Amino acid sequence: MSRDIRELRNPRISYQIIITFDLEGAESEKYEKLRKTLALELELDTNIYLSESDDHKITSLPFNTLATLWRKDSTEQETRDYIEKTIKKAFLSHRLKGRYVIVVAQNWAVAAGNVDYK
Repeated sequence: MSRDIRELRNPRISYQIIITFDLEGAESEKYEKLRKTLALELELDTNIYLSESDDHKITSLPFNTLATLWRKDSTEQETRDYIEKTIKKAFLSHRLKGRYVIVVAQNWAVAAGNVDYK
């Protein structure tokens, strides 16, 4: 008995995704433009929404970091590869050089906050 391939995949899997990037020799306006492009094209947020155990706090991310809860029918690797391809395309379209980190995972803990030494 043959099963439909759609039954073999876990539909609507969700992953927490965080990306961060650093640009070579770029002023802050270049970071802002790239961040806006990535936020739009990948539906990423500039805030992180913490868990119930962290009182559902909303925290602004650093200027070179974006995050989202990704609900797609794809594996972690497929998701990572898609995001990486989109990031590379955005870097090239903005004529930027730099580096990036992509984290795609399930079941992990995130902390975010501010430190003020006053």
